Amino acid sequence: SWHPPWYNSYSSHYREVECMRLEMEELLYNAGVDIVFNGHVNPSLFSISTGILGVLPGPCLRTRVDTEDADDRPKPEDNVPQFGGVCAQNFGSEPAANQFCWDRQPEWSALRDGSFGHGLL
Repeated sequence: SWHPPWYNSYSSHYREVECMRLEMEELLYNAGVDIVFNGHVNPSLFSISTGILGVLPGPCLRTRVDTEDADDRPKPEDNVPQFGGVCAQNFGSEPAANQFCWDRQPEWSALRDGSFGHGLL
C-alpha cells in the first residue's frame, strides 16, 4: 500500500504519481502482487480498478482498491488540476480517450461508489 492512487479520475490528483506507476507497475505485477490499497483522493469515493498493466485490459491483471476520506467534502472549485493542467491523454480508450474529466465511469474502473461513507476491510 502507498498513499496516492495511480488510477483515479478526480482532476485535482489525476496522474499525480504517474512516474511512480510507470516505474513500479510492471515490477509489482511480475512479483505477483494481487491487490493494492490506496487513499489520498479526498472526496467520498470508493473505487476498485482492475485489468490494468500498461493501461491494457487483461483477465489476469491485478486489483486496486481506493478508499477515500469520507468526511472531506471539497468545494467544486477545489477540483482543479494541481500539476500542469490538462494531461495530453488519459489512461483509457473510448469513450474517455483524450478526455480530462470523464462524464462516465472509466473502463478500467470495476466499481465506483460516491455515496457518503467509509471503506471497511
